Amino acid sequence: MAKVTVQEVIRLLEHHPVWHVRLEAARALGSMGNRAALPALCEALKDKGWPMRMTAARALGQIGDEGAVPALSKALKDKNEEVRLSAAGSLGLIGSAAEPAVPSLSKALKDKNKGVRLSAAGSLGFIGPDARAAVPSLSKALNDKDEGVRHMAATALGWIGDEAAVPALNKALNDKSEKVRQIAADSLELLRDESRREAEFQSIRDAVTKRI
Repeated sequence: MAKVTVQEVIRLLEHHPVWHVRLEAARALGSMGNRAALPALCEALKDKGWPMRMTAARALGQIGDEGAVPALSKALKDKNEEVRLSAAGSLGLIGSAAEPAVPSLSKALKDKNKGVRLSAAGSLGFIGPDARAAVPSLSKALNDKDEGVRHMAATALGWIGDEAAVPALNKALNDKSEKVRQIAADSLELLRDESRREAEFQSIRDAVTKRI
C-alpha cells in the first residue's frame, strides 16, 4: 500500500467535503510533524466548528514550529475554552521560540477557565528565561483561587529563573496549600542554583517532547 504524503493529507484537510475526514486529516498532520502543514492548520484555526479549531491547535503544538506562534496566540482569544486550552498548551511545546506569545499567555492567566490559566502558566514556564516579561503576571497568579494554577505559576517562576519573582515566591511560602508551599520553596532554590535549574528545565522539556 502506497504511503500517503503530507501534501495529500493537506489536500484532504483543505478540500474534502466531509467534515470528519478533514478533522482526521488535521490529526494526522500533527502526527506527521511536517512544517509544510502549517499554513493549512493555521487556516483551520478559523474553522466554524470548535472541534476542528481545537484539533488544529493541538496539531500545531505537535509540529512545534515557531511559524505557528501568531495563529496560536490569536487562538488564545477563541470563544471556546477547549480551543483556548489547546492553543495555550501548544505554545509551550514550541518552547523558547514562542517568546512573542508571552504577552498573550500572560493575559490568558486571567482566563475565566482554570484549565486555560493553568496551561498558560505552564507554557510560560516551558518558554523559560525568555518569558521573564511574564514574571509580574505569574506573581499575581500565585493568588489565584485555584490551587493547581498557583502551583503551576510557582513552578513556572522557578523555570524562568528571574530574581524579580523572589518576593512573590517568599509570600507563597505561606500559602494554605502544602503543595504550593513546597513548590515555592523548590523554585526559590532553583533561583539560587542556575546549573540545577537549567538541568531540571531541560529534563522536563525532553520528557514532554518524547510524549508528543
